[in-house]
Amino acid sequence: MMTFVAYRFVLFLAIGIVPVVSRLPIGGETQARRAPSWLAPGALGLVVIATLAFQPTRFAPELPLAAAHRLKDAHVRGTVYADFPYGGILIDTGWPDWRVAYDGRYYRYSSDEWQLNGGVEAGYVPLVDVTRHWRPAAFLLNDEHNRSLAGELAHSRRWCRIFEQSHIVVYVPAWNTLCAPKRPRR
Repeated sequence: MMTFVAYRFVLFLAIGIVPVVSRLPIGGETQARRAPSWLAPGALGLVVIATLAFQPTRFAPELPLAAAHRLKDAHVRGTVYADFPYGGILIDTGWPDWRVAYDGRYYRYSSDEWQLNGGVEAGYVPLVDVTRHWRPAAFLLNDEHNRSLAGELAHSRRWCRIFEQSHIVVYVPAWNTLCAPKRPRR
């Protein structure tokens, strides 16, 4: 229901409300007190909207939900550098503790920022520059899409992989408690 009043949907609301407003009586006309003819379809529309608003969020199966939950288990706080299609899932899972370096909102970033992202994906921007620029607390990557960066992370002593499944990898700083070697119980 909150998206119904969110500022970015006002234009859609304005277009959708035109038929409703156009049927309202205007001026000093007096009419018999009876329910307007548009009330039944309007009420039905509100019921449909309310029903949809309380449905659980559904995510595409290829989104890395398990990786995001593993990252949550690592108690990460700060910027998570991820492939931009995964930014939304990270925001949904970890806000307010997590910020994302990139997400799917193309309009939010300058062309310089997209060029930097393209350089990382192409392997021109090394891990040291990514960490200097973003100061990431973790990485969530598709290791095929970001092959160079994922490869550098895999060979770095400063980062440790805590998740790997279907080409999705998650790295956290090596000092994270999930990276500590497990001692056998006696």
